[in-house]
Amino acid sequence: MPYGRDGPQGYIHHPLTAQLSRLEFQERRASGNVTGRANLAIHSHPHISAPVLDTLEPGYQLRRVAEVELDGDLWDVVIVYTDGTKGYIMR
Repeated sequence: MPYGRDGPQGYIHHPLTAQLSRLEFQERRASGNVTGRANLAIHSHPHISAPVLDTLEPGYQLRRVAEVELDGDLWDVVIVYTDGTKGYIMR
């Protein structure tokens, strides 16, 4: 699967304006676990102002499946729920 502008695109639906906005990031595969060092916010997409889905508490682990670099920030992509929902944790 190609990365960059030729790869698959992501979209977020904003219910108040009924628009689809194109997300400008690509995920790179990664593996391992992310362990909570402090209460870490798990966002719906890799931006600090994105809605928080949940919190990773100290000592708990989530499976890391990818990483994203966006605007100079590095984010871990984790599986948050058993239905496969992805979340993003800033490093």
